Amino acid sequence: MAAEWDEAFEKVENYLRACRVASRLHRARLAAVILQRAIEKRNATSEGSPSVHLATLAIDEARRLITQWMSGLLPPRSDERPYTLPEGYLALYLCDAPMRWPNAFLNPQLSPPGFSETLHARLVKTGPELEVSSMVPRPLDRGLIPDLADSARETFDRFPILRTLFLWLLISAGLVFLFWYTRR
Repeated sequence: MAAEWDEAFEKVENYLRACRVASRLHRARLAAVILQRAIEKRNATSEGSPSVHLATLAIDEARRLITQWMSGLLPPRSDERPYTLPEGYLALYLCDAPMRWPNAFLNPQLSPPGFSETLHARLVKTGPELEVSSMVPRPLDRGLIPDLADSARETFDRFPILRTLFLWLLISAGLVFLFWYTRR
């Protein structure tokens, strides 16, 4: 049981480190709170039988707490959908919240001045939804000299040996140029 607790504590602490919680004391306090809630949830749902791995429950509890904390900080959208966890993380990283306000992470009591405003300003607003469009085929543009391109294509189509000869002449000219360039 103690090994399972240690593993869950380590995973939660690593998850919080990935969230850029720099303070070791704050990270340990948050990990302990998250782990305690996960243990209470497991005991309440399964009457003490360890059917679900504690580390999994602890990470799920951490995500739930972070989502709940961010929903209190982020403004509602115009379409009444809540912001997703990645959108909240992106806003946190863009405003550099873990470095500017290291003890504000998951701490609703400590909301430093300017934190919410900076977070609101850093929300990434996506563009309009994808709309179906229609594309109409257009004639092929052959460049500045379409008559020459047409006549060359017709000539090469009529005389396939000429096309092969032209290709080999082009390759030979390239090899001669390389030989001359390396021997200078």
